[in-house]
Amino acid sequence: MSPTVGLSDVLLGSWNLDKTDACMSQWVPTSYKITVAYLLAIYIGQKFMRNRKPFELDGTLAAWNFMFSLFSGVAAYKLIPELFEVFRRDGFVGVFASSLIKKEAWGGDLKVELDNLHSRLFTLMISGRLIAPNALVNEGC
Repeated sequence: MSPTVGLSDVLLGSWNLDKTDACMSQWVPTSYKITVAYLLAIYIGQKFMRNRKPFELDGTLAAWNFMFSLFSGVAAYKLIPELFEVFRRDGFVGVFASSLIKKEAWGGDLKVELDNLHSRLFTLMISGRLIAPNALVNEGC
């Protein structure tokens, strides 16, 4: 795979894991480009909207939230049985480290999988904080 795969190749072309990996292997330049594009959009958007009436996005955002909730519900419906099966078979550590163990056995990149494991554990902690914020605040966390 050519290392000169650009973000436009990934976003506008047909999806290919090798192309995506090649593009994201240079994540620092990619993140700079995304950051500059975001800041430019904010700056130009403020200039463009300075003397205009604000957009009415309540209906659009309500539809977005509904569709996102629906998608999350379908994802949970498909994920939870598998999660319980892995938890029953491998225990708590197996739920979070199964891909880590597979990667190590296949000679994959262990650092990437450790980062992935850390990210999943952090997400679990944040989810717990969002689900029970009052209990955590009352306990002084």
